[in-house]
Amino acid sequence: MEKQTLDAIRCDLKYKRDCLHLAHEKLKEEGDFYQKIIIFTSLASGIFESIKMKMKLTQPALELLPIILSSFVAGISSFVKFKQYNERQETLIQSTTILSNTLNQVRNADELTDEITHSYHHSLELLETSLYPDVRKKYLKVSQRNMESIIKNENCYFENIDRVSKGLKIKNCDSESDKSTDNVLYHKPNKKDFVGDFVASDNL
Repeated sequence: MEKQTLDAIRCDLKYKRDCLHLAHEKLKEEGDFYQKIIIFTSLASGIFESIKMKMKLTQPALELLPIILSSFVAGISSFVKFKQYNERQETLIQSTTILSNTLNQVRNADELTDEITHSYHHSLELLETSLYPDVRKKYLKVSQRNMESIIKNENCYFENIDRVSKGLKIKNCDSESDKSTDNVLYHKPNKKDFVGDFVASDNL
């Protein structure tokens, strides 16, 4: 739902920008995981080759291990290239940058103008074209919950400052509702999570 006031647009852009940040963080986490596998497997293969040469090991079975490790690294590298992690991260970074610029424009504005409305609509379009609908729904849900938690903590913080100035006991700002198992950043990935989560935008 599009917003019609500066305050509403500002809040809308904040949590939708955070949605892209969360999606980028998750995507980077997946890409780094496979890169670590490649690095450590290549390192193990190199160490094994050095040991084999120094100890002059010539068993046929040992000759196969470097081939297996190299094939494994090549397979993982091909998978990473197929998933286009770098390209998809770049798409999210560009979209996040544009949303951040629009948010800054809204914060510095005194009234809603046609230029701001146009930038806001463009930001919404970028969000919609950067993530598939089901993935966007998942990260927007987490972003909304995080934003609610931030606002609650800020309100509690300022209330505690007022209570301290009056000599009253401070409140506990921690909330069990913030510890949600729906947070996708700590969700154990399954096969579905790795199939077509992101879509690149041609409008960047």
